[in-house]
Amino acid sequence: MHKWLILGVVAALAGCDASAHRTPAMSRPAPAGSIAAGKTTIISQDAPHTPYVESFLAIDPKHPASLIATAIAVDGTIHTVLYASQDAGARWKRIDTPQTHTVDPVVYFAPNGRGFFESEIQGGLDIMTSADGGSTWRPFRYVPMGMGHDRPYIGFASEGPHKGQIYAAGFAYITGPGGHSVPAMAMVTSSDDGATFSAPEVIAVANTGSSGDFFPAYNLFPADVLVTPDGTVLLPYLPFHPGRAKANGAVAAQYDVLASRGVNFNGALDFSKPILAARVTLLADNTYRGLEALGGVRGTVDLSHSRYRGRAYLVYPDYTGLGTNIEVVHSGDDGRTWSAPVRVNDNARPGYDANPAIWVNDRGVLAVIWNDRRASRGSACYRPYASASLDGGEHFLRNTALSADVTCPNAPGNWKPVVYAQQNVGPSFAKSTKSIVVLTAASRWPNAGETQGLQSGPNGAFDAAWIDGASGVMQLAFTRFSVTGTVRAARRTRQPVVVRASSAGLASDLDLNVGAARFDPLRGVFSVSLRLKNVSSRPVRGPFAVVFERAMGNLSNLRATNADETIHAHGAWILGNGVLQPGESTAPRKAAWAFTAGLAEAPQYPILLLSIQPAHS
Repeated sequence: MHKWLILGVVAALAGCDASAHRTPAMSRPAPAGSIAAGKTTIISQDAPHTPYVESFLAIDPKHPASLIATAIAVDGTIHTVLYASQDAGARWKRIDTPQTHTVDPVVYFAPNGRGFFESEIQGGLDIMTSADGGSTWRPFRYVPMGMGHDRPYIGFASEGPHKGQIYAAGFAYITGPGGHSVPAMAMVTSSDDGATFSAPEVIAVANTGSSGDFFPAYNLFPADVLVTPDGTVLLPYLPFHPGRAKANGAVAAQYDVLASRGVNFNGALDFSKPILAARVTLLADNTYRGLEALGGVRGTVDLSHSRYRGRAYLVYPDYTGLGTNIEVVHSGDDGRTWSAPVRVNDNARPGYDANPAIWVNDRGVLAVIWNDRRASRGSACYRPYASASLDGGEHFLRNTALSADVTCPNAPGNWKPVVYAQQNVGPSFAKSTKSIVVLTAASRWPNAGETQGLQSGPNGAFDAAWIDGASGVMQLAFTRFSVTGTVRAARRTRQPVVVRASSAGLASDLDLNVGAARFDPLRGVFSVSLRLKNVSSRPVRGPFAVVFERAMGNLSNLRATNADETIHAHGAWILGNGVLQPGESTAPRKAAWAFTAGLAEAPQYPILLLSIQPAHS
């Protein structure tokens, strides 16, 4: 090959916009199954008069009897609490931590069994780790995330080429045009088991338009950090969509559920343009009814060995004008395309349901829990409900209440005040004024918060950490429930099973070979023969697109001249049709480019960056 030419192949992804293809909902009958709820255990028995909100839960994959749970306590001050169980949730012990003034807590176990407690503090994150199932914890480690940070989540690469990588994300306030603070999605990463984290990277900036009387921070809702089996990182979030409508006297705001896709390249994450997964409506006024129905996006990925392995799911509440539905969308191609929404709640007239959570167990069963108000007059009280899907989110089972008791957030026991002063911000206030804020669990968190805990252990049962108010005070509670029924296989494929891989997967499954190169700078032409070889141990289904992403060097006006399609980046050539067996190669395909003819005074050798992607069918 000419010494000026190096053909570089990377797993960079072509950017996708909000017009991405949406997979239609399936029409097959729902599979049969049922849900059985166990007894409720109050985790926070040590503080029966303290209201709790915003629960979270984690199960140690190495020792499934070890569980950790967390929540915010609202009793004179706002602070986080941490509990651990070593007997699968039968008994719980409060864990004293050196720092409790943080908020928005989450807990996780990494795939290697290390426990993580993460919470938000002014300007960044506080992260603790545990090596003994949550019984003892190392001191907090402060991770700066900008001027401010809110609603953090953590994702773990449990397998694949970047196994062990940790991703922590949420929204941070950055300085925007005119010096104004703007919410943005930011991420830090760790490759040393959480000992150190990278500098924060801004992934997306929120729309700064007004969302009515709603809290300014809710111009953007973060969601769980999702890592697929091939290492692709999905960062879903819910930014405010300009435009609003009145609904039954309330202000309803439109939000886009977006998912940015990140792929590791040379140890760094390259995020594509966000892809529209759904469009939802939230009650967007800061009223009691608006807070009752408040909820963001939660997500999960199927890491089981079922037919739905690798499928990503998002759940969210959607306001209808009469109440809210709980809806789920899914993606089977690393977030490139998303299904039509599937409704989870089965009541004919929705109540003001809120705060959903979602998880997949080791059989591929998808479970969803939420706070349901269908049986409450005026929607003042809720009960935790659960449903499950045995066919990858296409249908959901009959809804089941996880508790016979109701929780009424407006009960007198939930009015323990937290009082503080703050500087007023926004056009409605004079800059010289301040406010005294009186905050209670009843007035701020009638939805019980924006998170709930839901996970599953190796026995397939689901564990939920939720907020129970049967005593008249909102308490941190634990319930285990099981789902019976057979996980339905995905659409039948020919044997052997052929995987339609994602772009990141194809980069390792297929090798690109080139030959018959012609490079003539005096005529301004370049061509090369492309061939793909399956170097994996499994059959892979084509066709495949070899996509011209961009070029490095100083060839002027370089452009593809014989591309098969132009919907990918700057052109793509289609190779292979059908199944490519291990060791098998595609037929060769000529790819040609043209550029401005002539010899540059200071020539730089060109590098053409290509990616291998599934071809559009």
